[in-house]
Amino acid sequence: MTASIRQQLVDAIEARLGSIAPGVAFQLPGGSYVCQGTIKGVYPWRKAAFSQTEVPAIKLDDADAKTSPGPSTMHEHKLQVDLELYVAGKTSTSAVRSLMADVIAAVGSDPRWGGLAYWTDIDGHTVDVEQAGDVISAALVNLTVTYRTPLWRM
Repeated sequence: MTASIRQQLVDAIEARLGSIAPGVAFQLPGGSYVCQGTIKGVYPWRKAAFSQTEVPAIKLDDADAKTSPGPSTMHEHKLQVDLELYVAGKTSTSAVRSLMADVIAAVGSDPRWGGLAYWTDIDGHTVDVEQAGDVISAALVNLTVTYRTPLWRM
């Protein structure tokens, strides 16, 4: 059985974000972008809090999608993807901003996800800092991935 376009998109997003490492270059319209950060993993739908030894890490959620009629015999889906980035340490705030830039460059290197999507938009990004013994900074990057399927398919 073939995976749905939505599942293929989530898999592609997870794989692309998992490739973030120092020195990895993403080609963008204005030239190449070289990653500064690294991650220990991308975790779809993780509910447990991250420990300091598990970060930097990215939590990926794809909870919501709006569907509307598309051209001709198609449905157009707008998939909301939330990427939560976690970094620990005394310089975590600057590190999470750097990781956010890496994530945005990774998305921008192919916003059509190899032809699976029509387009990807960045809807926003925020930074938050928690301190309860350990300093952990978090960032949220919100994406909308627009893709089309034949009628009654996901």
